[in-house]
Amino acid sequence: MPHRGKPGEALGLRDRKKAQQRLDLIEVAVRLFKKRGYEAVRMEDIASKAEVSTKTVYNYFPTKRDILIEFLVADRERAISEFERIIETPLGNPIDDLVRLMEADIGDVLLPGERALWLEIMAVTVRERGDERFRRYRHMFTSYFETLLSHFQEAGNISPSLDVALAAHIIHIVHSENFEHFCMEPGLTVEGALSLARKQLELLFRAWADDKPMVDARRARK
Repeated sequence: MPHRGKPGEALGLRDRKKAQQRLDLIEVAVRLFKKRGYEAVRMEDIASKAEVSTKTVYNYFPTKRDILIEFLVADRERAISEFERIIETPLGNPIDDLVRLMEADIGDVLLPGERALWLEIMAVTVRERGDERFRRYRHMFTSYFETLLSHFQEAGNISPSLDVALAAHIIHIVHSENFEHFCMEPGLTVEGALSLARKQLELLFRAWADDKPMVDARRARK
């Protein structure tokens, strides 16, 4: 039957179907990446599993790298609500809340195939550092650390002279390194990774709790 509604309605339906097919292809591809390994999966494999033509897959994603990027973007968008919940309900201890953010960022990355996939994603983000989406999500996650540090600085838990933006950047670097190590070591549990992060934060916070004595000591040596 020919469509007798408004032209905009037909276009909206087509757009929704295309958007859904895009999501379906990402889901199929990611399942294959986790099961077989990113390098072993071909675009033809994705098409076969999704029961579409290979040309259809290429119409949506020129390369496998583009699928990884789309998956990363979707994953970050899903995580935002959990990050914001943590920011809005701090526990009262800066280290506890920073570790909560790190745990939320790890999310459901548990099995070897999932960890291997995230190593591929991290490699893509290094090669594509100029991509605006990657910069935006790095800034977004760092800003959550900064917001928590600012909250605890105002509460008197951290030295008022601490540069919270710089401190948040340092914490983000530490977390990124820990997450890469977590993905590379199948025997490392989430609890083990977070325990290491807690020790690292405790070391940092010994200096950040009150840096005035250190400043006075440096002045006395001059």
